[in-house]
Amino acid sequence: MSTEWFFKCPDKLCKEYPPPIAGMFDMLKEKAENSDFPKCNCSRLYDIFINFEFGLYGKLLHCFYPSTIPNWRGRYNQKWEYYPFLVIVDPDDKELWSKNYYLWFPYWHVVGTKKLKKYGQWAQCLDTDVFVDLLRQAREKGYKL
Repeated sequence: MSTEWFFKCPDKLCKEYPPPIAGMFDMLKEKAENSDFPKCNCSRLYDIFINFEFGLYGKLLHCFYPSTIPNWRGRYNQKWEYYPFLVIVDPDDKELWSKNYYLWFPYWHVVGTKKLKKYGQWAQCLDTDVFVDLLRQAREKGYKL
């Protein structure tokens, strides 16, 4: 995956280190489930920044995943779960990238009893109900999408 992410405390004097997170899937899932994540020991919320290989860099504002996770049985009767995310990014360079928010749609398949996480490498094709559900969640947070 060529997209990088990191935490940064908004208090420039803070010397705390961010919490250890297993990977981007876990970070996005936790952020979607917990608006107080990630919290710094100085009691402020860390900002999360996303750095895309194609040049866009910005602050993660919110992220969402479907209320009901699509799932099915695959080959060898393994359970597959599909986690499409809607990530709202505020770009750092407004002149280059525009003043609008960027919507990023990373996704993972979580497979089997070991919960193997497979990152989706290509643009996704969403069921209409899943896409509408993600838009509803963002609108409830005040985004005019």
